[in-house]
Amino acid sequence: MYAIPLRRGMAWVAAVAFMSIGVVGLSATTASALPAQCTGSETNGNDTINCPFLLPGQTINSLGGNDTITIVANASGNVNSGAGNDFISAGSADGAAFDTGIGDDTVQVLGNSLGTISTGGGDDRVTVTGNDSGTINTADGADRVTVLGTVLADEMHLGSGGDFANLSTVSLSDAASIHGDDGDDNFTVGVCTLSTLAGEGGGDTIDVVDANDCTVAGGAGNDNLHVGAEATGTVDGGGGMDTCSEDVPFLGAESNCEI
Repeated sequence: MYAIPLRRGMAWVAAVAFMSIGVVGLSATTASALPAQCTGSETNGNDTINCPFLLPGQTINSLGGNDTITIVANASGNVNSGAGNDFISAGSADGAAFDTGIGDDTVQVLGNSLGTISTGGGDDRVTVTGNDSGTINTADGADRVTVLGTVLADEMHLGSGGDFANLSTVSLSDAASIHGDDGDDNFTVGVCTLSTLAGEGGGDTIDVVDANDCTVAGGAGNDNLHVGAEATGTVDGGGGMDTCSEDVPFLGAESNCEI
């Protein structure tokens, strides 16, 4: 039997050990791969990712940095853009979950949205060009939410901070509501049907052009509430020194309005 010299044998063992450590280390630090149809990269820096579509079960994790993520057609998977000032655009969102983390983020859905949009802390902008049947939660910060179609979702939370919501049509159900949460919020609503618009904490301004069995509730704080002519439903100022105005004829009920 041929014996390997001691020095050569020790060098060989060391080389094998080094290669093993290198392979293990490489596999532990490699980022998750993008879906095959997407281009770009997922790093802790500023990423640009483009996808023609995103299927159910597929996920984009762009980690930290100021990321730009564009999904041309429908998004049905998950997008986690991490901390940073991120921009996410999708043609439509059918069951997708967008989570932008902390930062001043922008999310736009050019068609209908049936998924979940969570922007986290920061001054965020969310725009849905079509109908919104999903969930929008903008958390802390001075956020702006615009829905040009009809809001059909169960609930919408704008989080703490001075938020602005521009909603063309809100048509939910008796148990559904839009919450301003804490902060001085501003709601502008074209048509509200069978829904609740709740300013909650802070000095809120709620303006509804056409209210059909709609509940407009200011909550705590000095609020300014207005509904258009022939409105039905309830206008409730809540706690604080509230100003309530209704165009005539007003066919609903008013309560807790000091001015």
